[in-house]
Parts: sequence; C-alpha cells; structure tokens
Amino acid sequence: MTIHDRDSFSAFVTGLPGVTLHEQWEALVAKVGGKVFCLLGDTNGGIVFKVGEIAFDGLTEMDGIGQAAYFAKRQW
Repeated sequence: MTIHDRDSFSAFVTGLPGVTLHEQWEALVAKVGGKVFCLLGDTNGGIVFKVGEIAFDGLTEMDGIGQAAYFAKRQW
C-alpha cells in the first residue's frame, strides 16, 4: 500500500476530521471547510501538501521535495 494511489490516498485523507474529496484540476483534491490542504495528481501520482512557512523551508531542503507547480510561491 502506498499513499500515491487513489484508494490509499482517499482512505488516508478521509480518515482526518472534516475532510471532503473533490475531482478538480485533473487531481483528487482534499479540502477542509472548502479550502484545499492536499491533492494527489492524476498524471504522475505526485502529492501536494499545504504547509506552514517553517515546515516549507525545512521540507524543500530535502531531496525529492520541491515547490508545487502552479500554486502560490510559498508554502505549497
């Protein structure tokens, strides 16, 4: 099992309080209160998370983690 497949991603995020799933932007989008916090892309299985500024700085220093294309310049 990997969170990079639709079924596992859906099971994981819907186990969190208040999460709804939507098909949007050619992706499976997880929202809380109508706001996006995470998505799984359909084309490459890439996962995008919304994080705070401090977490963003630390995470993007790691290999294989970078700024999400087409999202706000920081914290995605």
